[in-house]
Amino acid sequence: MLTMRKACWFISILLIFSTLIVGGAAAKQLQITSPTEEAEVVEIYLTCNESDQLTGYNVRMTWKPEIMSVTAAYEVTEWGSLDLTPDPPAVDGSLRALAIDFFETKPVSGNQTLLKLICNAKVFDGSSTDIVIDTTFDRYEISEGGIDVANQYTTLNGKFTTPDYTKPTITITSPADGSTVSQTVNVAATITDAGGVNQSSIQV
Repeated sequence: MLTMRKACWFISILLIFSTLIVGGAAAKQLQITSPTEEAEVVEIYLTCNESDQLTGYNVRMTWKPEIMSVTAAYEVTEWGSLDLTPDPPAVDGSLRALAIDFFETKPVSGNQTLLKLICNAKVFDGSSTDIVIDTTFDRYEISEGGIDVANQYTTLNGKFTTPDYTKPTITITSPADGSTVSQTVNVAATITDAGGVNQSSIQV
């Protein structure tokens, strides 16, 4: 009877530990980084987080084509198999990247950079666009050991913001142009700017 109690106690301890291990496991993630500065040309990276022997990926990234383009892309892994569609420059708002470790001799684990993108602004008014990992892409795949495990990964999209060299547009709506006003008058105006307006900077 005592032996059975010890066995039950031991099994309970194992179940508790296994629950803690599974519950505490870090989530796998595919991420597009966001640049830390607003510039005409920036580097943005496709990274994997908490991967376990990653050996390939086939992803499509999308963005607003009127705001930015991708002029170059470079494989950071040592697989030597990067295939891009279209070949940069990618000016129409999407880029598919396919890379495979064919011989599975250089798998990627943990947190690693997979791909470097050179992104160029097409406007200069503070506009921004999300850079999205398109999980609805019919060939979307993340492989570990040659097995598609994309359903084990969450995705984190990036953002690209253009530098703002464009002055805001200001339209005074009241009083009407050419009207005669008293010494004290209320002024109404609309201010539009793609990058936003800091209200504390407005003076009449």
